[in-house]
Amino acid sequence: MKKDFKILIVDDDPDIIQVIERSLQSENYKTASCRDLNSAMELIREINPNLLILDVILPDGNGIEAAASILENQPNLDMYIFLISGNRKSGDDLEKAYQSGVLDYVLKPINLKELSRKIKLIYRITKLKEKQKLAEGKYMHLIKHSNDLIFSIDSKQKILLLNTSFENVTGHTTWSLKNKTFEKIVCAEDQLEWNEYLKAILTNQASNAHEIRILDKDQQIIPLRVFLSKIKHDNEEIGFLGIAKDLSEQKLLNLEKGSGENSRKREMRSWSVLSDSQTSKTSDIYEGASPFKTDPEIYERLFKDYQQILDKSVEQRIYKVHFNGKEKLIKMASEFGFLKASPREVIKLNSMVLKEKMKTKHPRKLIVYHEEARLIMLELMGYLASYYRNRI
Repeated sequence: MKKDFKILIVDDDPDIIQVIERSLQSENYKTASCRDLNSAMELIREINPNLLILDVILPDGNGIEAAASILENQPNLDMYIFLISGNRKSGDDLEKAYQSGVLDYVLKPINLKELSRKIKLIYRITKLKEKQKLAEGKYMHLIKHSNDLIFSIDSKQKILLLNTSFENVTGHTTWSLKNKTFEKIVCAEDQLEWNEYLKAILTNQASNAHEIRILDKDQQIIPLRVFLSKIKHDNEEIGFLGIAKDLSEQKLLNLEKGSGENSRKREMRSWSVLSDSQTSKTSDIYEGASPFKTDPEIYERLFKDYQQILDKSVEQRIYKVHFNGKEKLIKMASEFGFLKASPREVIKLNSMVLKEKMKTKHPRKLIVYHEEARLIMLELMGYLASYYRNRI
């Protein structure tokens, strides 16, 4: 709804304000207006507008300088700025405006159709950002409450996030390890190998997983099987996301005794509930119906691709054969993104593939399938989140 998109118009000419407001209100935008900078600053704090249309020359100041000051002093303000002027500005003035963060420059007399076109573009960008934030929130909720031990570190190994399972198993918390590196909790004997693994991940030469030993809060050793993937922003590697399995003898014993068919079915139902949750509907995050419902052929192809990646990953774990499914998962994430699919669709696909495996695989082998599927699913959702992030 455009009513939730707020536009503040600042101009000392009441006639111009009236013309712009009438035009925008006819398109269902919510508007506010004032005639000087002091009033504008009060309204910005009060209504938090999505877009500021600001005249360059005002009774109490210069619009270009005011825009630069607003954006510099309030870096977290999620607001776009258009400047309007009765005179064509010099190249230096335009460069100064754009460098300050101003998005566009509009000349008087104002072409209302052109202004409307530009605002529609900003409106669409704003909505895409909101959808991305919602999708990332659901993804982070999934990570936080996953049964896997999940952690995030920056490029220098500084710990950014430990999920609930990681905290419960190790006794460490994100807060207790604040400003510390992950290497510090890796056993001294394994630190060199751990750092080599990080380098291999950066150069795309690592296998899918690596086994290390870490120290818990009480300095007890916990063996982990870690899958590490790079986190990118604007094509720059800024850190790593780690998904780990506790390989301690007691943990494996409990897994084999307690993760029988009923336990696995409970897990399947949990994923299904998240997948079908009313708060996770695809239409809530992306416009339109689920692409898998509208085109079954696409679903069948992605089902086979996902199944093949899962089979290969299980073979790698059991028979120690090399398989790097990263490129396949990145390609699959791109297909999901092109179809405007949400993380819900990834969960659904994972559940359907596992249901198929439960019909044919031995219970002991199913444990391995469930573990590998969870890692693959989370990795795929990570790539999907990156796909959307890089397109905003």
